[in-house]
Amino acid sequence: MRSTRDISIIWTSFLMKIVGLWLAADRDEQRRRDFALIYTVGALFIIVCIGFRDIYFTWGNFSDSVYISCNNLYLMIVVLKVGVLYAHKMEFFDLVTFTRNNFWRSYPDPEEELILAECKRICTIFVVVISFCAQGTCTGYMITPIIANVGRNESDRELPFNLWVDLPVGLSPYFEILFTVQILCVYHVGVCYICFDNLLCIVNLHVAGQFRILQHRLRNLNVAVTGDRESYRANVCHAKLRSCVIRHQTLTKYCKQLENIFTIIVLGQVLFLALVICLVGFQLFLMDTPASRKVSLTLNFAGTLCQLLMFTYSCDDLIRESVNVGNAVFSGPWAELPMDKVGRVVRKNLIIVVARSHRVCCLTAGKFFPVSLETSTAVLSTAMSYFTLLKHSSLKMENTTFGMSSNKVGGDLSITVMTFYMKIVGFWIASNYVEERRRNLTISYTFFAIFFAMATEARDLYFSWGNFGDSILIICNLVTVILVLFKISISLMYRNKLHKIIQYAKTNFWNLKYDLHDEQIIINTCKRYSTFFVCIFTFFSQGTVFSFVIRSLKENIGKNETERIHPFNLWLDESWYMTPYFEMVFIIEILSLYHVGVCYLYFDNFMCIINLHIAGQFRILQHRFSNVCNEMCEKCCYQLSRKSPYLSICKYAKLKIYIRQHQTLIEYCRKLEMVSNFIIFGQVLLFSLLICLDGYLILMEDTSNMSRLIFTFHLISCMCQLLMFTYSCDCLIRDSTNIANATYNSLWSFMPMDKYGKMLRKDLILVIMRSKSPCYLTALGFFPVSLETYISILSTAISYFTLLRNRAEQTIMNDA
Repeated sequence: MRSTRDISIIWTSFLMKIVGLWLAADRDEQRRRDFALIYTVGALFIIVCIGFRDIYFTWGNFSDSVYISCNNLYLMIVVLKVGVLYAHKMEFFDLVTFTRNNFWRSYPDPEEELILAECKRICTIFVVVISFCAQGTCTGYMITPIIANVGRNESDRELPFNLWVDLPVGLSPYFEILFTVQILCVYHVGVCYICFDNLLCIVNLHVAGQFRILQHRLRNLNVAVTGDRESYRANVCHAKLRSCVIRHQTLTKYCKQLENIFTIIVLGQVLFLALVICLVGFQLFLMDTPASRKVSLTLNFAGTLCQLLMFTYSCDDLIRESVNVGNAVFSGPWAELPMDKVGRVVRKNLIIVVARSHRVCCLTAGKFFPVSLETSTAVLSTAMSYFTLLKHSSLKMENTTFGMSSNKVGGDLSITVMTFYMKIVGFWIASNYVEERRRNLTISYTFFAIFFAMATEARDLYFSWGNFGDSILIICNLVTVILVLFKISISLMYRNKLHKIIQYAKTNFWNLKYDLHDEQIIINTCKRYSTFFVCIFTFFSQGTVFSFVIRSLKENIGKNETERIHPFNLWLDESWYMTPYFEMVFIIEILSLYHVGVCYLYFDNFMCIINLHIAGQFRILQHRFSNVCNEMCEKCCYQLSRKSPYLSICKYAKLKIYIRQHQTLIEYCRKLEMVSNFIIFGQVLLFSLLICLDGYLILMEDTSNMSRLIFTFHLISCMCQLLMFTYSCDCLIRDSTNIANATYNSLWSFMPMDKYGKMLRKDLILVIMRSKSPCYLTALGFFPVSLETYISILSTAISYFTLLRNRAEQTIMNDA
């Protein structure tokens, strides 16, 4: 009888006792419950007054208002939970009493005991995680002002929540008293916030467990029945079935009672979770929040997501298990029963049970909809929509007066890095004859470095052939060099076209000024994404190069001249390992390695930046198309009335400008496709091979730690490279297609049906029809590159990895 030793139930009942809404065994305990409930109401009243007074005085300060609104949301949902549960107090106590007597007990059947143990295990995981995150959040409210008050005098000290009173609250002992009162209120709000959710999760999972126990009994109606007569077995099954039916009826009534008590709380919880995920995520990712508060917000965000999962998973489990009763009935022994009177009665009763089980037992949100795992997806989707709206509001408030001074392009880190590397490779635009000669010299050096690296790796592979592990390592390096040579050769073939593409991008994308605030926001977003991808990819690429250097330096520590090694084995005689020949070869290999690393990333950085900026231009075009019918130039605003026939002429002229921009972007994408499709085809073919080889080298038993570090950097670099490459191509597809939606969303229906109004509508139809065919980059015309390509390449890499591992195991067995 250790069924009562359940951590989740013990902890939840303890929290409910603190709140004051739990069963009392005697009159003294009831008085303690009443006192706890009075303390709960008092704590909530104090903190609600503080919260709403704080939002009143901070209204207008966007960041502070978001923070305080998030806190007030927690208060509102806690007040709702306490109020609703207190209104249904007697029904709730009856429900808890029934649950304790019928669910939280031991069972003689081992299978049923296993089902109950599984319920307890899941309940314990959820309750512990939620409680940890909630207590961590409350601790964050306490630690943040403590850290902020370090080194301050009494008059500058701050409380967890501002009281906005003209009193010396920072002086001792008033500060310490108010600080303690606020923290006690915060912890009590935290207790009230999690205790009801913990209880609902436990009850849902245990009811679902009872349905599973019922399924087990229905499947085994004739187990342990002794006797040879079929009629005797039928009578026993009938008796067992009656008890199962009564149990099923009891469970359905229990679920209905549970629904009546918690339906309003569930509705408030669903509405609350979407808002709080949005607000906490906004503070965590977009606001300049102190580090101590960020820890609290991280726990808060994680706890809210876990709470949503716990809440929807337990409700979904209840739905699934109540439906599965019908499947369990069909899996029972009804086919073995005789077709006598009792057998027919059993079959008819089973049909009724199956029919009833088709109507699920569930919890609804205020009777509007049943809560299941799909609800969690809907809540997250709603939270993202709120997040987007909040982000736009914050951007507008940050810069309401956006003038020409903010249109200066300034330094874009991604373009600066990309330009620097392309100059090193020798593929940047030359402005005069001196730069042209310098560029040609750089290209010559690039090819020398690549051919030297390829010759080194090919010679190394020739002498290492037969050693499986060394051969795989050298092949991985050789494939990387081949991919670099392939990119450089194709780029050299299309050098003039590539220079024209770069020049057009510099003039029309990167250095163009935008007068509208919304359009500048789009460009800034493109720059932010480009910088993120370029910096991550560059870091791991350069990390791979430096790891090769560090490995060889580390291996040479404490060795004499004849035992020293180069970064890559040239298989030379011992005289080449003497000073100064060793140092000369070492430096040449390092310079070649670095140049290969630069050539490896330059084209991918360029493609990522250019794709994201083209997608940004399509988004700007979407904004212009969507506003083409509700914008007027300044001249028209002074000369034309709203019903003037010249209004259509003005808007039609603007539409023609936008259509020419659309045509220009389409033609630009076609030229970019001509230049890049061969390189993209080669990359798609070799990416899966590189990922496979890197993964295998990392997992090999005899690989050294430094080699593992090298190929870990290389693997992450390949994954980042593949992601930024496919993501940028996918953005190009989506944003070029979305032109049609933006065009349709314009106010074309308000345009007059005069000559130019009709022409405008016909041109809009053509734009929509053209936008159905997206702009994209292909792998030599075989298929367009999108995020689906990312999944396909990873799947192919896994297949290669499986073949390579089987080959390695076969080689080991043959050697043995």
